[in-house]
Amino acid sequence: MNLGVRLITLAIQLMFGLRRWLLTQLKSLDKKHLLEIGMEGFYGDSVPERKRFNPGYQVGTDFIKTNQRREIDFTTIHAYPNIWLVEQWYREKVRNHNLSSIVKKPLVFSEFGKSKKDPGFTTNGRDLYLGAVYRNIHNAARISGAVGGESRFLLRREALQTFFLGKPLIGQCDPHQFLESLFESELGGETTLRFFKWSEKEIGVFYGLQVYCRLLHLLAREKKYSQIRSQLHGAVQVDRFSVSSFFHTLSVCSDQFSQNSVVPDMLVLAYVKNSNTQLAAEAFERAGDYGLRLSTISCNPLLSGLVKENKIGLLESVYKEMIRRQITPNGITFNTIINGLCKAGKLRRAEDLIEDMKSWGCSPSVITYNTLIDGHCKRGGPGKLFKADSILKEMVAMNISPTVVTVNVLIDGYSKDENSAGAMRIFKEMMNQNLVPNVITYNSLINGFCNEGKTDEALKLHNEMENFGVNPNVMTYNIIINGLCKKGMLEEARNLFDDIVFKGLAPNDITYNTLIDGYCKAGNLANAIELRDLMLERGVPLTVSTYNCLLMGFCQQGDEEKASQLLDEMKKKGLRADLVTCNILIGTLYGKGQSSKARRLLDEMLGMGLQPSHVTYNTLIDVFCKERNLKAAVNVMKRMEKRGKQPNVVTYNVLIKGHCQKGKLQEANRLLNEMLEKGLVPNRFTYDIIRDEMMDKGFIPDIDGHLCTSPS
Repeated sequence: MNLGVRLITLAIQLMFGLRRWLLTQLKSLDKKHLLEIGMEGFYGDSVPERKRFNPGYQVGTDFIKTNQRREIDFTTIHAYPNIWLVEQWYREKVRNHNLSSIVKKPLVFSEFGKSKKDPGFTTNGRDLYLGAVYRNIHNAARISGAVGGESRFLLRREALQTFFLGKPLIGQCDPHQFLESLFESELGGETTLRFFKWSEKEIGVFYGLQVYCRLLHLLAREKKYSQIRSQLHGAVQVDRFSVSSFFHTLSVCSDQFSQNSVVPDMLVLAYVKNSNTQLAAEAFERAGDYGLRLSTISCNPLLSGLVKENKIGLLESVYKEMIRRQITPNGITFNTIINGLCKAGKLRRAEDLIEDMKSWGCSPSVITYNTLIDGHCKRGGPGKLFKADSILKEMVAMNISPTVVTVNVLIDGYSKDENSAGAMRIFKEMMNQNLVPNVITYNSLINGFCNEGKTDEALKLHNEMENFGVNPNVMTYNIIINGLCKKGMLEEARNLFDDIVFKGLAPNDITYNTLIDGYCKAGNLANAIELRDLMLERGVPLTVSTYNCLLMGFCQQGDEEKASQLLDEMKKKGLRADLVTCNILIGTLYGKGQSSKARRLLDEMLGMGLQPSHVTYNTLIDVFCKERNLKAAVNVMKRMEKRGKQPNVVTYNVLIKGHCQKGKLQEANRLLNEMLEKGLVPNRFTYDIIRDEMMDKGFIPDIDGHLCTSPS
């Protein structure tokens, strides 16, 4: 072999090696784009028997061997018509010798045409040539060969005009027209969707609602449900259409609209998942207008979303409409509605729904009964626990076994009702039924004992749970520390606080704030500040509650300077004063008789968007009454009512006493009657005022026929 041939061979080997390296590098850098070889190709040594079909010379690479590399995503054939015998070569390479079965990659036939600069160029010759190319493309597609279809694009840029001889062979492609051709083709929904998404993202095309709805219909016919969900989820996020326009357009885009409710079903679900229950409910309503019967796939999440947003009226309307449209509810449907009704205090309606469940062939479950029991326990008022107990008995009679959740709900109800004896009764029954208590069970019991001031029993339970193998959590410690602080047992509370870290738990801001509040109420501000510093040292963020506890402590001691420093520190940390902060400050001004400053602070609260509580208004009214400024006090009550806050018994007690002390007994009597007319029940303080400020002074109040019996 002479030197020239050896050098050429070496150069080819180096080129192939470099190309392999480049392919690997490119794929590692960018896995999103497709790669082609970018060189001419002919039959080579991989299929030597077919070299005879090549043009009269050999250049470029071995087409099959090169394109079989795994880094290559698609193959290309570049055709120069003035050199190659296209008809014969193309027919052999594409049609007869099926490249797709060998290379197993898509084939792009490109760079073909006739130049005006070619000798003997004629328009007819060009058209014959293009016809031969397209004929072979269509023939190959028809027999499912290497070619799967045809796309005609031409990028028209000024810089490329000379390359295209000043006039494109094929006119510029309109994406809307191309999408239309995809709709008319049999390529399917996925291909159409890919072009739809690509053209909107990459070249900024925005298709109208009619095109969008046609695409959804196409995907629905092919049962491409995940793609429909994805499209609708994105559309509702950007508010692509209104509900009414969507349903109208969807209805006119297909003759089978009324037979397929998949798309409307998924639209409702998309709105719910994007936390827009109002539009979800509107879509539900529109579906009914068009005679579409949705399913529980969308209706149940809609009902759940309405419960979370406390839209109970709308919840009931949707349920009634579901029944009217004969959308078959299931157990989840009923449990969701019962949960919503219980949260709204509509317990009788919730219980009636159990009969509806049975009529639809759904059996109430342990979840159903747990929800009802929880609703009665949280309702408040006399007889609530008796009713909860009766539901438990009904549950057992139905052969539905209570769970630890059932028992926890009941224990929590008794504990919050300060009925620790009842809670312990349920607890013992639980143990007899071999139900294993958990940390929630013990926390509820401990909380009940602490609320009743029975800290010894609470501590005993704390030790018992550890012996039983139930590990206390931070909430357990927070409950006991709060109970100890309320009884002034700060040393015991601090010992328990230190025990938290020893147990491997981390005290949270509630733990610190509870103990800080205990120290402040006891006047031990040094220990409170020390604990605040420990919070900072351990990286526990100070909250508004932390500052409120300290602020109350300094205000009670009359240390205005320290209180002012705390308010400045809050602002520097970006913490916004809350209602409690303002109430503390108003109470401090009240103690100093500074009513004008207190009134200005009320205006500032409203300016900050805070809604004053009964405590805020009643404190301010008391300030004015003590200053004998009854007109200002009454104006505060009127302002209170204007803001939607109805006066309570405390409000009237303060006003009645203020008027009595100023000798305005008739006005005090009028206020007493007004209170009774509003259905407010007098308390012991009311009767003390009537006795001390009215009757002892010789004034017998005229109750106007209202029954006013003094509590025993």
